[in-house]
Amino acid sequence: MIRKFHHDDTLNIVRVWELAMKDYYPDIPVETLESCKKDIVYRYLPHVETWIYELDSTSVGFISIYERAIRALFVLPTHQRTGIGTQLIEHVKAIKGPPLTREVLTRSMKTMAFYRNCGFTPTKEGICPELAEPTITYVVK
Repeated sequence: MIRKFHHDDTLNIVRVWELAMKDYYPDIPVETLESCKKDIVYRYLPHVETWIYELDSTSVGFISIYERAIRALFVLPTHQRTGIGTQLIEHVKAIKGPPLTREVLTRSMKTMAFYRNCGFTPTKEGICPELAEPTITYVVK
């Protein structure tokens, strides 16, 4: 079930994010994760529209949107490749309509392949300021 984020979901969202980040980027420094967690709670979540994917009353994934940009899409590693991420994108497309954009780190081949499989195409390169790593912005129309 997909539902709107409530403030009470914050700890669950952070847990999903942290487990997914550790799975995709096992070499990410602990200090970076801790700093990003604080940013998520205090600087990020209050300003985005977030949707939760629940199974048996447990949050297993979420998507956050700011205007027409997907700012976050994370699914627990144990639930990846089951269609949850795609369903979250389709949900947001139905609400917001295309175009939607998403900036991803270039070192994550799985993430780039996922967005291409969802119909996104690369549009520009950039740098992630928090991690100082190259990114690619994708768009779906």
